[in-house]
Amino acid sequence: MKKCRKFKSNEVETIKIYYKTLPISDIAEMLDRDIRVINHKMNALGLTDKPNDMVLKRERKWKELEDKYSLAIKDIIYNLYWVKDKSLLEISDMLDVSNGTVNNWMKVLNIPRRDNSEGTKVRYSKMTEEQMDAHILGARLGQKKLFSLVNTEDRRYVRDEEWLKISEIVKTRDNYRCMECNISEETNYKLYHCALNVHHVIPFHICRKHKIDNLIALCNGCHLKIHRKYWWDEVREQKRLLESDGLDQEPSIISQF
Repeated sequence: MKKCRKFKSNEVETIKIYYKTLPISDIAEMLDRDIRVINHKMNALGLTDKPNDMVLKRERKWKELEDKYSLAIKDIIYNLYWVKDKSLLEISDMLDVSNGTVNNWMKVLNIPRRDNSEGTKVRYSKMTEEQMDAHILGARLGQKKLFSLVNTEDRRYVRDEEWLKISEIVKTRDNYRCMECNISEETNYKLYHCALNVHHVIPFHICRKHKIDNLIALCNGCHLKIHRKYWWDEVREQKRLLESDGLDQEPSIISQF
């Protein structure tokens, strides 16, 4: 603890001038005092309306980022997260803050987060075909986990009694083998710790029906690859339409990142 000495009049004036705009740690460093001594002096002076230090530091960091990118902090994070499809870890690296800090900022700024299925789509969409193959191989070796790309809202039927009956009919028809790589359901259990999947050739969110001739049995790895391709092709088409219709009004903003 720094040596406690009597405050000079100019030091008191410094505290009165900066206590609302600077964190206590900065004032303490400016006056070469301990933070607790500065805090005690502020209370003695009746300066109890001081803002929270964390808020001051946050606003100072926001100002630095806004000056750097010439954008409001909400626009910076929104564009990185939703337009550029960056994860919290990627954003934290770019803005030189912690992952938890970015999460807190998004809560304060009322920026919505992706649900689990959307987050998984973004994660898998960034993988090349080689990386996806390596990821699936890692799952087969028990080193990684495969996550579903199908939206939770579209998968409410999976526990229905009718769907379970239809699934068994389809797997029986396909001899309990994946129609892409030909592995058996027993092997799928060993590799992915679950039964074969039953896949809608025309996606369920389009057909909304469980016709037998539109269903095939697939292992987890092949099912993931197919859904990733469908989803990513759809995203590319949506982005192409946006650009061709001139709806992307801020290309210069997005290109900064």
